[in-house]
Amino acid sequence: MLSGHSQITLPSRPRPELATSRQSQRPVRLLLTSLFAFVVAAAIYGSFEEIGFDPAFPRHDNLGDFGSFYESGRAALQGTNPYDIYPLTYFAAAGPGGAAINLNAPLSVVLFEILPTWTPYVAARIFNIAAVVAYLAAIGLLLASFPGARQPWRLIWALGVSSFWGTLALGQIYTFLALATALAWVLLRKDRSTLAGIVIGFIAAIKPNFLLWPVMLVFAGNRRVALTAGTAWFVFCLIPLVQMGPQVYIEWAQAALATGQNGTATNGALTGLAARLGIGSIGLLLNAALTVAVGVWMFLRKPSAIQSSAVALITTLLASPLAWTGYATLLLPVFFSRHRWSIAMMCAAGLLLIPVGSVLLPLSETSNLAMVIVGSAYTWAWLLLLASSTTSATKCTAETP
Repeated sequence: MLSGHSQITLPSRPRPELATSRQSQRPVRLLLTSLFAFVVAAAIYGSFEEIGFDPAFPRHDNLGDFGSFYESGRAALQGTNPYDIYPLTYFAAAGPGGAAINLNAPLSVVLFEILPTWTPYVAARIFNIAAVVAYLAAIGLLLASFPGARQPWRLIWALGVSSFWGTLALGQIYTFLALATALAWVLLRKDRSTLAGIVIGFIAAIKPNFLLWPVMLVFAGNRRVALTAGTAWFVFCLIPLVQMGPQVYIEWAQAALATGQNGTATNGALTGLAARLGIGSIGLLLNAALTVAVGVWMFLRKPSAIQSSAVALITTLLASPLAWTGYATLLLPVFFSRHRWSIAMMCAAGLLLIPVGSVLLPLSETSNLAMVIVGSAYTWAWLLLLASSTTSATKCTAETP
């Protein structure tokens, strides 16, 4: 006889109706994935126009921003000003005289000194191949660390992001920063605070606006990461100081201060939105207001390191004096670390697919209204992403006992 307290657990069998339901959903999912792939393919096609349908950079003997980086490294080796205008310096609607000189912090100059090892065009091709490898490595690292992100459509989306192709077209450094950001993200997830702080400090030493990331971590209570990041940033900043002397920081500051407001569609920061609205004078006030508001939110909610990093990273882009569309590649960890995307995230992801050079810029220049609405696509995307990230973090902290 069996005791009254004994229980026999029989192996459960899958319910026929559930199996039938899943099978019926497969064609729908396949159709949606195919349609999404078609949309992304169209976005990639539009982005390819920016590089002349030739992913082998450079195109038409134009080195783009890479030319500025090459000249910056060469000038440092020759003992001249790495933030001046030279024959290969890229000319665009930015900086003094329309020259898009290297505006990255002096640590970048130290790294760019390796570029003149090769001729300009050979160096450009090597640089661009490395940029592609860095982007793929960032995606691979995130997929390995976040199993919930291993859906085909998410990979398809990442390969279609316009800022990736724009980075290749210009010969920019954003995919390398994206890899560093992904690495910091994974280290934070594994609670490797010291290593994560070092990587964040390195990013800030190249792009000082990202110092806001560790500052926000302080408000969120992640002081160990923030302290390590601040220390690493200081040490990294000493390298060009020792190698080139204090004048390099003076030259960098002069070049950075000479860059005025930019209201084109390629600037996704709030300062860009303010310039497009004709209220550029209050752009910095908008930056300060957003930073304070997010800092207070961080202090009150105390989100996790990953959640606070997502909010801090998006806030950094919005509150920067200039935030070019290429910065969107650094947001890969935000999209891959979320198991499910909210509607706001989906809208933001869709906006980031719009090709900048072949679609966004021409449409935004049709009228003043289009410049504000269409030309602010990246600003709207980042604001939607910020709203989604803060809402998700607030919900998680509210559910934590």
